[in-house]
Formats: sequence, C-alpha cells, structure tokens
Amino acid sequence: MTAPTATTARRLVSQRVALVGADGALRVGPACVDLEGARIAAVHDAPTSAPPPAEGAVVEDLGDRLLTPAFVDAHTHVALTALRGLSVPEDADRNLVEDFFFRIETAMSADDVRAFARMGAYEAILNGTALVWDHYYRANAMVAAFRDVGIAAVLAPTVQDVAGPGIGQLEEALAATIAIGGDAALADAGVFAAFGPHATDTVSPTLFLRIAGLAEQHALPVHVHVAQSLDEVERVHERHGISPYELLARSGLYDAAPRTLLIHNIFATSAELAALPRERVALGFCPHSKQIFAWMPDVGTWQGLGLPWFVATDCAASNDATNVQRDLRAAAGLRTAGLATSAAHRAFVAEGGVERARAAWDERVRERAATRWLGDTTALLSRVWSVPGGLHPAFRAGVIEAGALANLCVWDVEHPAFWPGRDPLRALAMSDTTNALVNVMSAGRWLGEHGRYHASVVGSDAYREARVEATRRLAEVEQRVRG
Repeated sequence: MTAPTATTARRLVSQRVALVGADGALRVGPACVDLEGARIAAVHDAPTSAPPPAEGAVVEDLGDRLLTPAFVDAHTHVALTALRGLSVPEDADRNLVEDFFFRIETAMSADDVRAFARMGAYEAILNGTALVWDHYYRANAMVAAFRDVGIAAVLAPTVQDVAGPGIGQLEEALAATIAIGGDAALADAGVFAAFGPHATDTVSPTLFLRIAGLAEQHALPVHVHVAQSLDEVERVHERHGISPYELLARSGLYDAAPRTLLIHNIFATSAELAALPRERVALGFCPHSKQIFAWMPDVGTWQGLGLPWFVATDCAASNDATNVQRDLRAAAGLRTAGLATSAAHRAFVAEGGVERARAAWDERVRERAATRWLGDTTALLSRVWSVPGGLHPAFRAGVIEAGALANLCVWDVEHPAFWPGRDPLRALAMSDTTNALVNVMSAGRWLGEHGRYHASVVGSDAYREARVEATRRLAEVEQRVRG
C-alpha cells in the first residue's frame, strides 16, 4: 500500500478560516494559508492583499467552506479497534485490560497489529482526526500502519517489565522509540515518538528511572497510564508503600521529560493532583471509555488546579469509537452530570413538592455557574486542538499558524449539521459534524477527494484490501486464543 504524498507548495484560500485571535479566542474569517510540505508556511488574514504564492504552488480556492485545524486525539490504541464487540459487559466488572486485552494481545503478531491499526486509523481520519498519540506494541508495524493510511501520529511503543504482553519486547520498544524520534524522514511524514511506559503496576521503578534518563537525553515526551484501576493502586501500595503518583515523582520523570502525559487519573486524590508540576504534565480525559472501564474522573478538580488537560478517545474495544468530537460533547455534558444523584434531587424524588423541586433547580444553577469553562467554545475546542497539539517539542498541531503541522479539515457549512451556520465553531464543539467533512489533510496530504471524502476513502482499493486482510487476521487471532 502506498501512503498519500504531500504537494511541495500549496495555497488554500477560504472565506471561513478558524484562527486564534489576539485575545486568545477563536474567530472565523477570510484568510489564505500557505503550505510547504508537511507544515504551514504562512497565514495571511487578508487574502486580497496577500503576497503572491510561492512559484509553482498549487492554489486551491475553498470558497465559503470552513477551514479548521484537524482534531488531535492524544490517547489511542487504534489496533484495538479489532477487539470491539468481542467483550461482554461482565468483562468491565473485572480488570478489563488484563483479563481481556492482554489475553488477546499476546496472540497478535506484528502483521496482525499493522492490519488492525490500519482499520483504527481509517476510522480516525473519517472522523476528522489527523493526529493521534498512540500507545501500543510492535512499533515498526504501527509506524507502517500510520504510513499506509497517511495519518500523522506520535507513537509511544508500549514498555513493560513487570507484567503484560510487552515484557519480551522491552529492549526492542526502547530502541524503536529512540530511532523513530531521531528519524527526520518520519518527522517529514508526520510521525514522531514518545516513551510509553504502560502503567505504574506493569513497569518497575528501575525502568521508570531509566526512561526518565532517556526522555531527557532524547528530548522526548512520556505517555503513561496512571491510577487507571484499583488493581494498579493496590499493587503499587503493596510493592512500594506509595501511590502511583509518588512512584512517578520519585523516578524524576516530570523533571526529565519535556512533557509527561498522564492518562486516566481515576484514582487520584486532590493532594496528588495539586502536587503535579502544571508546566510539565498534561492529563488525558477519555469520557466514553471511562464510563465502561471505570467511572468519570473529576475534571473539575483538574481545571480548578490549573492543570492542562485534553479530551481523547482511548480504546474502541471498550465499546467506544475513534471519534474525539463525540467525546468532546460528552465532556461538555458534565456540567450537570452529578445532579441526578445529588442530595437535593434525591430529596425531591423521594418526597416531591415544589420547594424540593426548587432546591434541585437551585443546585443546577450553582453547578452550571461553577462549570462555565465547560460551556465556552474556545476552551472546549482547545481540548482537541491546541492543548494536545502543543505537547510535543518537535512540532505544533491543532492550530492554523506558521510552523504548525498542516493538519486541516474542510467542512461544508451548508450541511444540516451546521445549519443555520451562525456559529460553526459551536457546532464543531457540540454537534456531530463528521458527515459534513469535505476533506481532511494530515501532514500536508489530502486523505481523500474534495466533496466525496468518505466515499473516496472507504471506496478506495487500499481500504478494501486493508479491511479484507484485517478481517482474515482477526479470525485467525480468535482461533489462536481459543486454542
């Protein structure tokens, strides 16, 4: 399969471009965007007075179509799309990762991983995501899958030395991380690296110390699950007498890595979160996945402490989808999520009465006032654009500005999902607009055909071949697991 290629120079002209204004708020207005290879070369707010495009540049007039950053999904396991629908609800009553995922992942070959990851990557690009941060095994197979589909990615090859399918791949995974991180050709294609220690109960303190040193030496971020399960918390306390967060702090990870992405944070105390260095970490929130896997973490505390956080999808195998826009809307819905179980509402349900109904409503008013940040369009979209797009020292994404990766979405604002079109950015934050995609660009490459984006991707020979191979390989993996 051949990866899509980037035109050397291109100018995109649109009457509706989503840009960050001087006040930090998003605005939509006319602009032209110059691209050079995988990056944005320049942005001109006034297209009519812009300098001429570069010699030989392809000029594309998008008319009144909306041009925005593509979504950034900063915590995925795209290969696990293959496991979607294989689990039963009772699996989530135990340790879903160990009892379900690990058992099947152990039976996957590198070629299986490449085939499955392709399918997850296709789902991501069809939902407007042009960059994923993926945490998985078989690094070379994952890179090949990203190149096959054309999606930009930060790959964190999974590292384990205590438990999990990755124990036998430890040295290979570390070497691959360093190699990917230093590969200029991969960077030009939009593929970067991060260190990927799996979790604090599957990685030893000794290995965390080693990763901290490597992260500092190679200037690579760290992407790690932390406090994601009761088993993890109990094991770390039993083995080391400390919490998962204390284990990470003692390893020196936060000071050594340019950024540490802490994923899930379900069993996190207020004191542990308050002790995190705000400028060195970012917290990952995966709403739909956590509803299945455990429960929603308290992002209100994250926000109150000034901790940077982003919205991501996690793993499609936990009855989720690789559609980060859907998860963004779920995050916005948290403004009143706890009211149904509040004391005021329970009192009304049990005893009724106008006064108790008023008390429940007053509680709602207080909750919404305290969570205005979840209702702000710029703040919401930043969780899938600029915040996760600014976490790697080698690039910037999630913004339309000079130097950033050319990861872009073109939207048909006449589509019913945007109608009546008065506030298209609000529609992106609160609606499901993926059917209105005109095209998606990743690292300077259009991934489909203008105006028939979904049909051109799903109808391509590359996609059909990928689906046939992945379906065959999934059947073979299931057979191996059954023995």
